[in-house]
Amino acid sequence: KSYFEYRAKAGNLVSIYELQAVPNFDLPTIYKLLPFVVVRPDKLSLSLLRNSLQGESNSYFLFRTERVLEERKGFTPPDSRSKTRYTGSPYRWFARYKTYHAKDFSFGFTLDKDAGEQFTWDPATRRYGADFFSFHLNFQNKGNWKSISLGDYQIQVGQGLILSGGFYIGKGAETVLTARRSHLGIRPYTSATEYNFFRGAAATYKLGNVEITGFYSRQRRDGNLVDGPTDDEDYISSLQTSGLHRTTSEIADKGSLLAQDFGGNILYRAPSNRFQVGVTALNTLYDKDLIRANKPYNLYEFRGKQNLLLGGHFSFLVQNFNFFGEVARSSSGGIGVVGGFLASLSKRWDVAVVGRNYDKNFHSFYANSFGENTRSINEQGIYT
Repeated sequence: KSYFEYRAKAGNLVSIYELQAVPNFDLPTIYKLLPFVVVRPDKLSLSLLRNSLQGESNSYFLFRTERVLEERKGFTPPDSRSKTRYTGSPYRWFARYKTYHAKDFSFGFTLDKDAGEQFTWDPATRRYGADFFSFHLNFQNKGNWKSISLGDYQIQVGQGLILSGGFYIGKGAETVLTARRSHLGIRPYTSATEYNFFRGAAATYKLGNVEITGFYSRQRRDGNLVDGPTDDEDYISSLQTSGLHRTTSEIADKGSLLAQDFGGNILYRAPSNRFQVGVTALNTLYDKDLIRANKPYNLYEFRGKQNLLLGGHFSFLVQNFNFFGEVARSSSGGIGVVGGFLASLSKRWDVAVVGRNYDKNFHSFYANSFGENTRSINEQGIYT
């Protein structure tokens, strides 16, 4: 914060020794920065600096196999301890390839076969070799195009109340910084987790201080398929997130629901980078109705084929305080709100205060905002 305030007043640095003039920069801090700082006036040198900071392209290939030595029930003979039989071998196979150049491009793919799954080619059951296949191609900083992504990706905007991608540790030993989500935009997806990501295309275009993001995703998700009187009346009773397809019933549920997601985000960043505000829209369409079991705990759960989410988010700095928040509304009329602030009171004292109010009928399928539960639904609370 001190550096950006100094640069806004004094302009670009003319020498690395000018770091000593930045308020709150002591010598130990400056010595830690020096290996990463170069000040050169001409464009050619700046281009060389950019390449040196980014480094050369990097590539790697990872292959891993594993199994449990003890025999599991699912692999025992049919007349033995369990009625459930796994169709595949007890070995898990995992492979990943990635090549990338920092802030330039990234390409990679992931193959995964869990223990008990078959390595087979069977289009009728949507199995094409490895049980799970993921790939991505991502370009960054191509003129005004900040990011272009094809294949599998995630999007993190605002406080994650509508779109949240990546891993967050939540409450734990780090009690302050984890209370706030960062606006990261489009990120290539490289995990072997078989849900909570998009498959399609996304792009972010920068127009001055405004960033415009649009995306479209089309993929099949696992769900418990219930046969209706006709094919048009088949429905899904619940979504499956384990990613396991070992038994005949699990294989039957593989890709039984077609999900289409599309929407966008418009973000304004102030030139000083101390203020940003944005709006987000996400529309989810299923090809079959999602109708959960008629139980009391499912009374306010999502039912139907379409869910539209609209919301807004903000973040701004005032002195040593960082205020942030997001509000969203789903098609059901449920509203979710999260907001708070972080503050650095001194070199020894930091403070975090976060409040949230997620209605019991607020439905956001890709949310991971701050909260006690694993989903942003049916929760009220204040964290300090």
